[in-house]
Amino acid sequence: MRLIVRTLILFALVLWIGGVVSFPLIASEVFRSGADPHVADTIIARSLHDLHFEGIWTGIAFLVLLFAAYKFKALPRSVLPAAIVTVILLALTVFSLYGIHASKTVEIAIAVGGITLMALLAWNFPDEERRA
Repeated sequence: MRLIVRTLILFALVLWIGGVVSFPLIASEVFRSGADPHVADTIIARSLHDLHFEGIWTGIAFLVLLFAAYKFKALPRSVLPAAIVTVILLALTVFSLYGIHASKTVEIAIAVGGITLMALLAWNFPDEERRA
């Protein structure tokens, strides 16, 4: 059981850090590809949104696995420092997703004329009657 918990901890950590490390490489290639900047920005915004959710879910999985490692004594050291750092990183990720990323994206899109207030309201209310 110890080996399984250690393997899953390593897998969650690789997924989390791998997403964070690969994003700047992908973003630079998208902008360098010569595509329309609006299209590139749309691709990057969507990728960043997905990356935030990947970070949240793998962070939660990592935290659960840390507590499983504590229960099964799979790690030789205390898991408390790693759990505290993980909770801090999760809080920062959630803040970045809902506090910074969402509000700045809408603010910039309205400023450049890429979105109107009616389109923003239609985006919040998906049924067809409210889109008019």
